[in-house]
Amino acid sequence: MALVKKGVWATDTTGESETLTLSVVQAVADEDGSASGNAAPTVQIESAFYGEDSEHNPLPVPVNPGGQSITLTTLQAVNPLTYSLISPSDEEVTVQLTQDGTVLAETTVLQRNGTGTLLIEGV
Repeated sequence: MALVKKGVWATDTTGESETLTLSVVQAVADEDGSASGNAAPTVQIESAFYGEDSEHNPLPVPVNPGGQSITLTTLQAVNPLTYSLISPSDEEVTVQLTQDGTVLAETTVLQRNGTGTLLIEGV
């Protein structure tokens, strides 16, 4: 079952494996109105964490090769998925974390870095 967006969080059946994909939706133009470069900047997921262990340390989520997606297993209760993004460009970029066409989170990458959080409820 895919994650279902419900207000500020997404819900899913506990124990389900879900893959979330990153996509660039907007690159902001330079001050003179021109876009930088000929193509959208490359943004990658640098790291991701979902839930915590018994000592309250965040649990890492493996980032798939190429840095464009992550795969996690839904945990019981509400747990935050936090992710860090990197870009080789100083250009401001808006990206979305999606699954099967559903936008789950949106983040702005500023000066090569960005972070985002998605609350996921396992039921």
